[in-house]
Amino acid sequence: MPRGRKGSPQESVDSILLALSRREDIDAETMSHYLDRLDQEWAEGAREKVLHLLRSNDPMAQAAALRILAELATDFDIEGL
Repeated sequence: MPRGRKGSPQESVDSILLALSRREDIDAETMSHYLDRLDQEWAEGAREKVLHLLRSNDPMAQAAALRILAELATDFDIEGL
């Protein structure tokens, strides 16, 4: 954790996407935190990573991508699909 910062460090987008695509038992508070973090990074690469999950052959990864897109996708994102 960086010095001078209080609280836990922010998870990386990759670690959040891995957790969401491997676990089905994520509690509502953690999911809300994950979605907030992904929303912060949406335009800086999180969007492309979620779309990559959607295109994968892994059903759990696809389900995670759909959950995320249902919450965070904009009209622009939808048009791009």
